[in-house]
Amino acid sequence: MVNCGNIPDGVLYKCPHCGSKRVYSENLGHLNDKNGYGNSYREKISPLKVQELIELFNKHFTYADKNIELLDIGFGKGDFLISVSQRGLSVSGLESDINSVKFMQEKNIRAYFCELGGDMKLDRFYDVVTLWDVIEHIPDIEKAMLQLNSILKENGKIFIVTPNSDSLFDTLADIERKLTFHKSQRIMNICLNRYHVHRFSVTGLKILLDRFGFIVNHVQKLQLFSLKKDTYMNGFAPGIKSWTNNTSFNKFLSISAMTLIKSLNITNKIFITAIKT
Repeated sequence: MVNCGNIPDGVLYKCPHCGSKRVYSENLGHLNDKNGYGNSYREKISPLKVQELIELFNKHFTYADKNIELLDIGFGKGDFLISVSQRGLSVSGLESDINSVKFMQEKNIRAYFCELGGDMKLDRFYDVVTLWDVIEHIPDIEKAMLQLNSILKENGKIFIVTPNSDSLFDTLADIERKLTFHKSQRIMNICLNRYHVHRFSVTGLKILLDRFGFIVNHVQKLQLFSLKKDTYMNGFAPGIKSWTNNTSFNKFLSISAMTLIKSLNITNKIFITAIKT
């Protein structure tokens, strides 16, 4: 990994071989601090995101076998889990927000209060594991991959969506940093910050999965935005600075940028599926 200098929430490193990026800090707990993040983030999630994820999953999964055990890691509000459970699958969820766990348990859906890459205790094995915008948040990615391998049954399948480090947004972030001699890093602060500590390329993600016993069988670059259009330039989570001190102007900038990006169909994420060998 090559040291690319300081960014607002740590030090940026980039792999010269695959282009994946990582943020390092003396306080990794601070990088992935959940205090105030979960509720703040969920309030800003676009209602279109979950529907797009459900459609993506349904396109690449066959519901013929109703005995499938599925685990959704980082299930948030639980809309994806509820949807696939209604199709007859046996579902479980893992979440680090205790309120979300209690909410799902009240709906009689099996939910665990623990965290991938941390102290993860589950009482069963799974045929399918889904990670929708999760792995970029995990500081100890090696431990997380070992855990994923251990909870999947033989020939079990993993579904991942995560930001793409080869996207146009990363290129623009690099240009902004270089042109301003690192004095302005507003785009970078959206891409990599105290919450997003990894940013994988397709090549880097393939290498990671192969290293931990998975064979990739589908890769797709896609456009999938998590938050509402007026959010990205307006301080979308605690500790992420707004672009200016004018909230209305920030929202206008964000809506304008997102409208243009969507109209041009610029991709920003990787969708990848892999099988445990």
